[in-house]
Amino acid sequence: MSTILKCKMCGGDISVNADMSVGTCQYCGSTMTLPRIDTDKKARLFNHANQYRLNCEFDKAFEAYHMISEEDETEPEAYWGMLLSEYGVEYVEDPETKKRIPTCHRTIVKPVKSNTHYELAYKYADTEGKLLYQDEAEVIDGIQRKIVSISSKEEPYDVFICYKETDDDTKERTTDSVIAQEIYTELDKMGLKVFFSRITLADKLGADYEPYIYSALRSAKVMLVVGTTGENVNSTWVRNEWKRFIQFMSDDSGKVIIPVYKAMDAYALPDELSRFQGQDIEKVGALQDLVFSVSKIVKREEQAEQNDVLNSLIKERLEKEKKQKEWEQKKSSASKAAKKAGIILAAIAGCILLVIAAINIKEVIAEKIAYKEKLEQSYEKAKSFAEKGQYERAYTNIIDEEDFQKRDPNLYKYIKAIHLFSSGDYNSSKQMFEELGDYADSNEYIKKCDNESSLATYNNLLSGLTYEEIDDQAKQLEDICKELEMDETEAHNEVFKVRFEGLLEEENYTEASEYLVTYRYSNEEFVKEYTKTKQIGWYNTALELLDKEFDDSTSREEAYSLLRMCHPTYLETSTLLNIIEGNYDVEQLFSLIGDSTHVSIKYIVTRLIWLYADRWLVGTWKSSEGYYFTYQVDGDGTVNTTYNLPALDTTNTYFYISYDGIYYIYDKADTATPPESQRRMFKFTLFNSKEIAVRCFKDSKTYVVLHKQ
Repeated sequence: MSTILKCKMCGGDISVNADMSVGTCQYCGSTMTLPRIDTDKKARLFNHANQYRLNCEFDKAFEAYHMISEEDETEPEAYWGMLLSEYGVEYVEDPETKKRIPTCHRTIVKPVKSNTHYELAYKYADTEGKLLYQDEAEVIDGIQRKIVSISSKEEPYDVFICYKETDDDTKERTTDSVIAQEIYTELDKMGLKVFFSRITLADKLGADYEPYIYSALRSAKVMLVVGTTGENVNSTWVRNEWKRFIQFMSDDSGKVIIPVYKAMDAYALPDELSRFQGQDIEKVGALQDLVFSVSKIVKREEQAEQNDVLNSLIKERLEKEKKQKEWEQKKSSASKAAKKAGIILAAIAGCILLVIAAINIKEVIAEKIAYKEKLEQSYEKAKSFAEKGQYERAYTNIIDEEDFQKRDPNLYKYIKAIHLFSSGDYNSSKQMFEELGDYADSNEYIKKCDNESSLATYNNLLSGLTYEEIDDQAKQLEDICKELEMDETEAHNEVFKVRFEGLLEEENYTEASEYLVTYRYSNEEFVKEYTKTKQIGWYNTALELLDKEFDDSTSREEAYSLLRMCHPTYLETSTLLNIIEGNYDVEQLFSLIGDSTHVSIKYIVTRLIWLYADRWLVGTWKSSEGYYFTYQVDGDGTVNTTYNLPALDTTNTYFYISYDGIYYIYDKADTATPPESQRRMFKFTLFNSKEIAVRCFKDSKTYVVLHKQ
C-alpha cells in the first residue's frame, strides 16, 4: 500500500511504501532518503515536520522530528530531519543545473559527522541511506566552513538590531524597519559598530547573508529586538535571529538582549523575550535613554574584556607560584643529594632558588591582593543589583560563583535560581527555590516555575496535536487551562481543526459536517474565517455530485454534508440545502428556475421537479393545434397516460419520465433493455407549472406548447 509523502526538498508529492528507503521526486528530480512509512499517522507527522522546515520554521520542525524519534527511536529520517533543522537547511534551486542544493540559515562550528543526530541517523540507516547521508553531510560541512571562513574576517559588532523589514501582505516596508533605522542612526553617531540588515546587507546577495548574520550574532554584545506587533516579533526570520542570540547568551553571560516595542503591549511579546527588561520607545526621551544604556553596556563589556586579560595574567602568575613550590620540593630533594655530593653544591643551588623566589613572590602577592579586591567589587556590585531587583545584571557581575556562594549562600542560590528561570530551565530553577525554603519570594517562584512548565507543556501539546490522540490531548489542554486559569478558546480552536481535518481525511463527511455546524453555533467568527478559503472546494464538489447524480441518494447525502460545511450565506448554499431537504413546494421550485442566476441551480431544480412529476403533471394538457397529453394517477398509485402526439407504435408498454424530462417507454416482458434511441417518446421542457413544451422523437420535427386545462 502506497502513501503520499511530501518531498523534503521541494514539497512535491512522492508516493512511498514501507519497503522504500530511497526515492526520487518527480517534481524536482532529487534523490533522497525516505522514512519507513508503516502508518498513516507517521506519514502525517513527517509531512507536518517537512512543511515546517520548508517554511524555514526550524524550531517547530525540530520538535516535530523529535516527536517522531520518541515514537520510533530507530527511524533514521527523524534524526536526519533534526540535524537539518539544527543547521537551518533549506533546499533551493540552482539556476544553472536546476537541481535542489542545500543552503544553511544557521551556523554550527561543530562538524556534521560529529553531530549526535547524524550518528543516530547513520546508525539506523541501510547501506544506501548511509551513503546519501555521508554525501549530504560533506556538502553541509563545506557550506558551514565557507560561512565560518567569511565570518571570521568580519570585524566584531557592538550591537545587532533585529526587526521585520517587509510586511507579508502589502510587501511594503514596516514601521518596525523605520524605528530600527532611527535607533541605528543614533548608535552609529556614538561610534558603535551596529548590524542593521537594511544597510549592512545592502550589497550582499540573499544566499550569502548567513556568514554576516552569524558573525554579528556571535560578536555583538547587545541585541535590540524591535517590534510593533507580536506577529512581527514572532515572524520566522526575526524569531530565528533572536532565538540564536539567546543561545549565544548561554555561553556568554555578558551578552544582553533588549526588546524595543511601540504601539503594543509588552505582554504581546513571545514568552522567551518577555522575561527581559524591555523599552517602550513611544515614551518621552526613550530613544535617548536606550542609546545611553546600550553605550554603557558596550563599554562595560569592553572593560570586562580588559578584566579578563588581567584575570588571565593572575592565573598565569598563580601557575608560576605552583611551579615555584614544585621547585622548592625539587630543592629539598637536591639538598639531600648534595649532602652526598657536597655541601657547597647544595648551598649554591639553594641560593639560586631563593633569588628566583624573591623575584616572583612580590608579584604574586600583589596579584593576589588585586584579585581579592576584584572579587570584593564583584560581590558588592552583584549584591547591589540584586537589592534593586536586577537579578540578571547581578548574575552577569559574578566573576567567581564559588567565591560568591561562600560569602552569601542564600543570595547566590536565589540569583542563580532566577537566572535559570529566565533561561527557561524551570525544573532546575524550581529545585533551587525549594532548597531556599521561605527565603525572599521563593515560594512564589516555585508556583511560577510550575506555571511556566505547564505553559511549555501546553505549547508543546498545541504544536503536536494528532487526530489519533486528539481526545487525550484535548483533555490535557483543558486541564492545563483550568490549572492556569487560561482562556480555552485557542486550545478549543486548534483541537477543532485537527479533529475536523481528520474526519475529512477519513472522508467521513456526515460526521465532519455535523461537528463543524455544532462548533459554529458558539464560534461563528472563527469558523467563518477558518472555512473562508476551503468552502469553494466543498461547494464545487457538491454541485458536481448534484449535477451528475442527483437521483442517487448516497451522492445527495454527500453533497448535503459538503454544503452544510459551507457558510449558509456563501453563494447559493442555503437554497441548495433547502432543495435537498425538500423544503420547497412545486410552485417555489418553478420560481427558483426563473429567479436563480446560477445555471447549476436551474439544472438541479429542473431535475428535482421531474422527480416530483406526480405532484403537478396530473391532468390534461392541450395545444392550440389540437394535440393533447393526459396524466392520471389511480387510487392504487398506478399512473396512466393518453395522448394523440406523434409517437412510436407500441403495445403492452410501460413508461417513466426521467429527471431530464424525457418520456420513455419500456416493455417489461423484454429481458434486455432496448437502445435508448428506440425507447424515447417525448422530450418535455418546463416553462412553468401551467405550461410545458414537448418535442416528439418519432419525426424529430413536431414541437408544440401544451397548456394545462
